[in-house]
Amino acid sequence: MKRTAAIIFLLIAGLGIYWMFSPNIYFFKILGITNHAVIKATGLMLLLRNFLPDLLWAIAINLTAIVMGEKKFPEFYIYALIILPFLSEILQYTGLIPGTFDWCDLLIYSITYIFCFKFKTPRLCKTNSENSSAPLPF
Repeated sequence: MKRTAAIIFLLIAGLGIYWMFSPNIYFFKILGITNHAVIKATGLMLLLRNFLPDLLWAIAINLTAIVMGEKKFPEFYIYALIILPFLSEILQYTGLIPGTFDWCDLLIYSITYIFCFKFKTPRLCKTNSENSSAPLPF
């Protein structure tokens, strides 16, 4: 339960940072959320605005993958979740989905995932290899 709360907190914190600094994000337009009182970002605030939300979300995704591994989800689902942010950036780069492609985001995701893969995720997936025969979602 503590990890679930941490995951939710990380996701909301990342979303809150985007809302405070960059309210013109496509996701907010879909939800009909507006914010006209944007905090001006300079120096350290630019780093917070541009990279901290992605770092928080990458950590949340890795925590979710760890929880999924402990709950014996098939490894296909765990790796699919981990690949999702990379896929999102690639689709933004190609213009297939709206958004701003950023190499730094890919770097943040890579560093976060390498850290988690090195310590936790592969062991969980190896222990769940007997569940990998589950049907694919498509």
